[in-house]
Amino acid sequence: MENPPRGSDFSQEDSLSNLETGIRDTSAQTPDTVSDPFFVAQKKSLSTISRISLGGFAALLIALTATFFFFQRQSPTALQASDFNDIRLPLTDIPFGGQLSDATTLKVRGELAVGGSLTLSPSEQPQNPISGQFYFDKDREQMLYYDGSQFVLLQGGSGSTINNISNISTGGSVSNVTDVTNVTNVFNTTAGSITLTGTTGSLAMFTASDALGDSLIQQSGANLQVATSGTNAVTVGSGAGSSSTTMQGGTAGLSLSTGGSTGLTGSISITTGDSSTTASGNITIDSGSGIIDGEVVEDKTFESGVDSMQDWFNTTLATTTDQAHSGTQSLEVTPSSSFWGIIEILPGTTVTAGHQYHFSIWVRAATTPRTINASVVWQGAGSSTSFTSIIDNTTGWTEMTLTAPAPAGATSVSFRMQSSTGAAGDIHYFDDVSITDLSSGTAISSIDIGSTNAKVITIGNLNQIGATTIRGGSGIDIQSGAAATTIEGGTLNLTGNAASSLATTSGALTITSAASATWGVGTASSGAGGDLTLRGGQGGSDGNNDGGDLILQGGAKNGSGLPGSIIAKPQTDVATAFQIQNSSGTSFLVANSISKTIRIVGASGSFASLTLEDAHFSSVQTTAPTISTPSSCGTSPSAAITAGSTDSAGSFSITTGTGGSASTCSTTITFNTGYGGAPKSIIVVGKTDAVSSARQPYVSNSSATTFTTDFGVSAGGADNTTYNFSYWIVE
Repeated sequence: MENPPRGSDFSQEDSLSNLETGIRDTSAQTPDTVSDPFFVAQKKSLSTISRISLGGFAALLIALTATFFFFQRQSPTALQASDFNDIRLPLTDIPFGGQLSDATTLKVRGELAVGGSLTLSPSEQPQNPISGQFYFDKDREQMLYYDGSQFVLLQGGSGSTINNISNISTGGSVSNVTDVTNVTNVFNTTAGSITLTGTTGSLAMFTASDALGDSLIQQSGANLQVATSGTNAVTVGSGAGSSSTTMQGGTAGLSLSTGGSTGLTGSISITTGDSSTTASGNITIDSGSGIIDGEVVEDKTFESGVDSMQDWFNTTLATTTDQAHSGTQSLEVTPSSSFWGIIEILPGTTVTAGHQYHFSIWVRAATTPRTINASVVWQGAGSSTSFTSIIDNTTGWTEMTLTAPAPAGATSVSFRMQSSTGAAGDIHYFDDVSITDLSSGTAISSIDIGSTNAKVITIGNLNQIGATTIRGGSGIDIQSGAAATTIEGGTLNLTGNAASSLATTSGALTITSAASATWGVGTASSGAGGDLTLRGGQGGSDGNNDGGDLILQGGAKNGSGLPGSIIAKPQTDVATAFQIQNSSGTSFLVANSISKTIRIVGASGSFASLTLEDAHFSSVQTTAPTISTPSSCGTSPSAAITAGSTDSAGSFSITTGTGGSASTCSTTITFNTGYGGAPKSIIVVGKTDAVSSARQPYVSNSSATTFTTDFGVSAGGADNTTYNFSYWIVE
């Protein structure tokens, strides 16, 4: 049997009033069958316990206490648990007619066993709690205990708010937190995970140290829905209002991915919300800002002088310590007019054609802000590139920047700065005028889209109105490795704002149109149209290498068809339809499409020549010239042009008539197409035999359309005889 507590362990500090109870007959019951929640059992059996009043019950307790202290003082040894019998005191039938008149405190210093339920009345938070004190909060409707410094919520509960779940040891867990509206101040989950399940979960503040398996989630003022009902979606941000939501990872990076699967994995979709206006929000994917990476090839700090800058017009230059962007000095420019400019002394800074360069100029005004214009001039290329104009100010330095490639032929670059809005006496400062060769840089920030696995990347809606624009402030580089790069579209437009190139590092470059098409330079916005220059490749810098040839080639034939030709064709006939020039631009072979003539052009003291090397000069004419019937050549003479003869060269024959040997024969040849003027020279000689040569033919008359030849028959000639002659005409 259990021993009763000692008097020092069990006391009643305040009297119980209005308490009435009866003592039932418990002789036939065991402690297990007694339904009263509180009782004190007496070891000796009692057959009958009479009901006692509340006052009697109190008196009994006092008597027992006094007896306990009496025997304790009389006994030379300490009381033992076996010294007391069990006393059972049933309280179930104690009638409570109302509230207890005074607050009561029951102290039990030992184990307290409650055979049913323990009920605490809801109350406010105690004002002076002691460590280990429990109470049931009437607002939270949850049980809390005092841990020595604060009241802590017991695990579980179903109220509207749960606070201060903390100090879960390593290996511990917090689970079954369900149907929660607000969770606040959840922190330091050092080796586990937090899962919120519900349709309206709100995360007011969550910080973690090595939480969720090396991930860091830090969010304030936004909703977090994890594994929402039926969708398994995670939503950060309420989706309403104008405030922004930020997801930020640590310096080691932020990864967003779907889980692996034996089949298809889920997709990742990044979209803006629908808009009631004409356009929805933008999506920006970018890397953080960094520094310009590359080799600084020029940096004018003006610490030791004007650094090769000089007056261009209407300025005075000096160094000053009044202002400095870096160091202690800057360049002070004082205009003597509203129009002024400064320029760098040539040759400037050496550059490499094709390299990308970043230019920077820092400017500041002394008294009055003005519009500052700047540009760089590419020596060797004969071109310039302008900065975006800015207005300097008197309170701080403003940077002017430009990024541009060095054009073909560029060997050096120089600065120009000017203004047309100033006034005499204005002062402007310039400092840290620098050039950085970006093509020499190695550290870059990159955005990889599909660089590992993706095969199809779509940018822009194929059915959208208007073109999709892809911009690159420092250029766009499209690479596909050894594989082909294919660009397809309804109309392809390639436009370069500076000297441009379309090149291969190895292999051929083929530009193909689907059918008969025209390639050309677009219409100029003003002035003369642009030239189109086709140039072979420059020899490599690894040695004394030849430049590449420019080869124009017609299309190949297919089957029994004919191969294509190379045709030089002006849109409108012109006297200089086709030209071959020397390196200084002087033409020495000119084709005139108006007169259909080709000229070999030289100069006084430097003649041009036409040389036929291992070749023949051939004159071909579809319709031959004609020849008249000879005159003064006897009766019935005749003449004929030999087949294949042309206006410039050929042969003819004359047959004398009867009695013709006593006179001089004469005949006229008429050109099929007249010359521009009378030919400079017409040579006629005997052709096939000595007898014909002996006739000593000569040209007696010529014009742009005809020439007349004569020969003597009387000197050894004969009647009815055929004589053959050749002619050659030089216009």
